[in-house]
Amino acid sequence: MAFNIKNSLQKVQAYLNGSGYLSSSQIGEPKSPPQAGEQPSGSIFMQNVAIAEISLDGSTTEVHTVMVRIYKHMFSEPEEQIEFRLAELIASIVSDLLGDADLGSEVRNISVGQHGASISAVWGYLEVGGVNFRIVDLQIPLIVDGSATATP
Repeated sequence: MAFNIKNSLQKVQAYLNGSGYLSSSQIGEPKSPPQAGEQPSGSIFMQNVAIAEISLDGSTTEVHTVMVRIYKHMFSEPEEQIEFRLAELIASIVSDLLGDADLGSEVRNISVGQHGASISAVWGYLEVGGVNFRIVDLQIPLIVDGSATATP
């Protein structure tokens, strides 16, 4: 059985690049520190893939959980604006994804509890190449139709 994970990653990246919310986004973790600037940057990677349903014809419904990690330099000034900016950014992205954002015909919707997964965000800190960042890990469970097939 093969999953079309590449498509899920590319759909999320295309949305982020078109949204204007981030200065840049890349698939995979950065090997060097993201550039400092007003806009945060992001990386996109897979967190989990699961089959939620298999129909009699062998088609599947899957949950592809994509992680979007958003980076903001920890020592940006004023410091409290880091928290406010990241909170506003996450609220905007989640609102778009649950509302009008189109991730393509294969992505049925973003899960808000279907099949046990829900969109969520976790704040933290991370050092990349000697630079400290305030980060938000946004977990986006995509409900995907027909990415994999199983023989009945």
